[in-house]
Amino acid sequence: MITGPKGTVKLARKLRSEMTVPEGVLWRELRKRPGGLKFRRQHPTGAFVIDFYCAAVKLAIEVDGFGHDTAEVIKRDSVKSHFLRSQGIATLRVPAKVVFEDIELVVRRIVQVCEERALRLAGAGRVRSENAHVPLHHPLDGPPPPVGEDLLMRETAYAKINLALHVRRRRDDGYHELETLFAFVDAGDELSASPAAADSLRVVGEFGGVLDDPFGNIVARALSALPHGAGWAVTLEKNLPVAAGLGGGSADAGAIFRLVRDSFGLPEDWHARAAKLGADVPACVASVACIGRGTGTELEPIANDLAGTPVLLVNPRIPLATGPVFKAWDGVDRGPMEGANLREMALCGRNDLEAPALTLVSEIGDVLAALQRTGAWLTRMSGSGATCFALYDSVDERDAAQAAMPAAWWTLAGALR
Repeated sequence: MITGPKGTVKLARKLRSEMTVPEGVLWRELRKRPGGLKFRRQHPTGAFVIDFYCAAVKLAIEVDGFGHDTAEVIKRDSVKSHFLRSQGIATLRVPAKVVFEDIELVVRRIVQVCEERALRLAGAGRVRSENAHVPLHHPLDGPPPPVGEDLLMRETAYAKINLALHVRRRRDDGYHELETLFAFVDAGDELSASPAAADSLRVVGEFGGVLDDPFGNIVARALSALPHGAGWAVTLEKNLPVAAGLGGGSADAGAIFRLVRDSFGLPEDWHARAAKLGADVPACVASVACIGRGTGTELEPIANDLAGTPVLLVNPRIPLATGPVFKAWDGVDRGPMEGANLREMALCGRNDLEAPALTLVSEIGDVLAALQRTGAWLTRMSGSGATCFALYDSVDERDAAQAAMPAAWWTLAGALR
């Protein structure tokens, strides 16, 4: 394991007795070995002392207070990160503010980064075990991580589905009064971000070509809506179809809000800022099952008895804009949502936009019919379409259903969060 000269070792010992308050708060949690991981505090590494170090995955964790905003300290941190990269060590920077506000979130994020790094290093085929009872490894040799990896943040934009969507009335302002049951799948678009001199957005992935206006993209607008330093270089891997009833753009914006929350914290009026971007965005920030009222922005928590339920999403690869679907709604109020829990509310519910969507894209009926033949206990169109979903009692049933879908259709198998 990498260490430092005698002078650095002596300094590390001194710093262990002089830890800052946020360092002490974090150490109380890391010494418990979350996720089975062993961490060292104030670890000597060359001429530098790392705040915390996980040798199993060669990850340095640095707690940054307000002093790290000065030009001198930023330059010193950059030199330190460059040296660590040359040793194959990645760096995760944690704002002291977030340590105070949500230590559980910080620990979860650290464990997540360690697990992701372990998988990446294990896949490189140049590893050895550091701890027999933990499947984590570190490289013996090879090049350092790419420049910027030490500050790279990642977040999944979870696909949104509406287990039920009741349209109650048209409002005088042109919007519709809704009752909806939001749920989220454990997969979706993927975003990565790293600090930069100014904001930039690169869109890749199967459906990346559909988004031809990066400055008008909701991700760019979400960045503009939140304070996040000088700028971020964001890459959006667009795995979800566009205009599909999955809240793809809203989910992407929600992921940006979570990235900002984890790094800087969110402003007190974050909910209002999210709602300005889109009616589904507030729900997508947390990406957990909840009830939405009003235009969908008035959220109510609900006990999630469907977490882990196998789900299959199917889209006929036909985009369907939201506006025409709402315009084609017949205006009939078919009543409120009912049920004592999430499962009952979903089974008793409906999607009032399904009928008008079918008049615009008849292939939705083909998708629903195909899913209804697969043994699912619930099949329904999501949002304004054209994606439909099916819920199953087992993963085997879900996977068999996916295999039975026409190859021309887009599918995604996952589980409810």
